[in-house]
This record gives sequence, C-alpha cells and structure tokens, in this order.
Amino acid sequence: MEAVVIGARGLLGQDVVKEGSRRGWSMFTPDRDELDVTSDKSMTAYFLQTQPDWIINCAAYVEVDKAEEERDKAFKLNAYGAFWTARVSLFTGARVLHIGTDYVFDGKKSTPYNEDDQTNPLSVYAESKLHGEQHVMETNPSSIVARSAWLYGIGRENFPSKILRAAMQGKPLRIVSDRFGSPTYTVDLAYAIAEIIEREIEGGIYHVVNSGVASWYDIVKEMLSAAEIDVPLEKAKNSDYPTPAQRPAYSVLSGDKLASHGITLPPWQDAVRRYVEELRSSGFIPG
Repeated sequence: MEAVVIGARGLLGQDVVKEGSRRGWSMFTPDRDELDVTSDKSMTAYFLQTQPDWIINCAAYVEVDKAEEERDKAFKLNAYGAFWTARVSLFTGARVLHIGTDYVFDGKKSTPYNEDDQTNPLSVYAESKLHGEQHVMETNPSSIVARSAWLYGIGRENFPSKILRAAMQGKPLRIVSDRFGSPTYTVDLAYAIAEIIEREIEGGIYHVVNSGVASWYDIVKEMLSAAEIDVPLEKAKNSDYPTPAQRPAYSVLSGDKLASHGITLPPWQDAVRRYVEELRSSGFIPG
C-alpha cells in the first residue's frame, strides 16, 4: 500500500502516518514546499511522480473564528484544495480519503446526524468544508469523505491539553455544558481510516467518530478523573463565551453506516482515558 498524506504534520496527520507505518504502508508526507494543495500544477506534478494507491487529505484551514474574516483563505484550502485533490486522483488512479466535519450541520436536531441528513453550515469555516466534500464527491465518486468531530490528540496543542495544563496549575475551570458533539481521539480516527482503506470500502460519506454523546464539560470531567487532578469545575453556558463564528449546539454524529461495514470506534470515555495515559507517557502529566 502506498499512500500520500497531505497535512501529515497536523494533529490528525501525525497519527495517520503512525498507523499507516505500523501496517507496513509506504508513506509519502510532503510538506508545503513540496506540495501546494491549492495549485493544480503542483498537485499534478507531484502525483504523476509518486503514483500512490491512496491520497489521504488531512490538510485544512481550521481557524474557525478567524475564517469569518479570512473567507478566501478558508475556501482556498478547504474547498478548492479538496477539488484539486479529487481532480488529480482521476489522472493517477488513486482513491481519495478526505476529512470532513460535523460543522456542516446546524445543530437543530436532538438525535445523532446520519450521512443523509440535510446540511446547513452556520459559519464560513463550515461552509468551506461543505464545499470541499461536495467537490470531492462530485469530482471522483469513488472517494471517501470521513466526517469527524471535536478532534483531540497529542500531536499538537488543542483545547483538552490547554485545559489540562490549566488544571495542573490549580486553576478553577468553567466549561461549556450545553453544546453536544462526538469527541474523537485522533488515534482512533487514524485506525478507522486505515481500516476503511484496507477494506476498500465503497465510495461515499461516512461519519467516523468515537461513540457516545458529550459536552465539553463531560469531557473535561472525565479527563480530570483519569489524570487524578482535583480542581473546582463548574458548568458554563455556550452563550457565556460568544465567538465570531457560530457553532452547532448539537452535532452528534451517528456511526451506524460505518458500523454496517464492520468498523466501530470505542466509546468517547474510553478514548479520553487512553488520551490521558498517552499524555502521561509523554511526560505532559507527571507520574
């Protein structure tokens, strides 16, 4: 198996490379100097040379709030970069696995979203990601769009690690408890991506998340318990922290479609505890 991972140095990309390497894949991990995902010329030259079996697109503009002011930048990478990725696959025979987001939904449901539910993005970031997955599927229907949500891992600083750092300093915490989603550990997502690829699952959109429903308050409470950190923890409302970009209040994703192909991810509680253990092993958490 030969795979190119675009965005290999990102939070998810690092774990995808680790998982692929563990399985004996030949991994190509171009940096921005080697490959410009927004350039047709750069993409064509690179992929005609490498000729991989799969292109795994983990690259994304992820500054959700900043995207409200940087619409062109968000669309250039999230929408048009996705288009060029799918387009070049037509010439090389590679299949594409593109990472999508739960933010394509407006959060008005009260039960988990499935792949056929109506999308309605609330922000520029979400709109750019929706255009990206539409470009991918329209350009090359054999592609996989793996929608995931609330990603965390040890590859780089993220919300959970920032919260744990504050907790280790003894700071009291107020965490939003009225916004719900599907927190997903990048290690588990990378495993599922590899399974999708090796099983050669048919093209389409799939929700790929750890199972269960959680608020950020729930996640932090579980992390503090696993890390054995005792600090004051209070519930807050989403409205207490207004942001330039609107987020869906409920964006839980159903993994039933992927489960029908024999691939399921562990419950989010189990994932959070393994994440804490990984942080402890890395020295981030003492002991």
